[in-house]
Amino acid sequence: MKLTSTILILTASLWAGSANALLTFSDVSYTSNSLTFTVDGDMSGYAASAYNNQFSIRYNGDLWAGPTSGYHSNSWSTSIFDNKAISYAGNTGNFSNPYTWSNYSSSLSNAIASMRTVTVNFVSNFLNTNASNAIVDFYWGNGQYHSNPTYLATGTTAAVPLPGTLMLLALGAFGLVASRKLKKA
Repeated sequence: MKLTSTILILTASLWAGSANALLTFSDVSYTSNSLTFTVDGDMSGYAASAYNNQFSIRYNGDLWAGPTSGYHSNSWSTSIFDNKAISYAGNTGNFSNPYTWSNYSSSLSNAIASMRTVTVNFVSNFLNTNASNAIVDFYWGNGQYHSNPTYLATGTTAAVPLPGTLMLLALGAFGLVASRKLKKA
């Protein structure tokens, strides 16, 4: 009886887990001219957007420090999805909201991402590294409010430490190790 119950529970959890596996975004970090995140999951649980072959990121809070108008090129380190290639890297701009986008050659309705780490690089320093409420929203579709993109997730970002900060942390760790060795000697 225990084995049968265990099998039923495992089967039910596997079935439930695969029914609507949605995208999760983690490890969201940024510099003044780039944004990096890791994505995992698939698009099967989302309704198609009007622009169903486009992926967008909106910059909210005081994260945006870039220009107030115009289109500015960006580049993506890799496709967000395992089974979809970027056909056009899109651009970054500030219209109703600052956003970045990339375009794919076909619909993203069956797109899959397996722990993919992606970096978007900008042509200039568009992000505020001193932002107190840096938030990004991820969308399926066009990043402007009036085109009704499908919301995917929100990520609270963390600024990447400057090299000087990293050096201080490394020196501190080295000092701790050295002091422990001296105490043992």
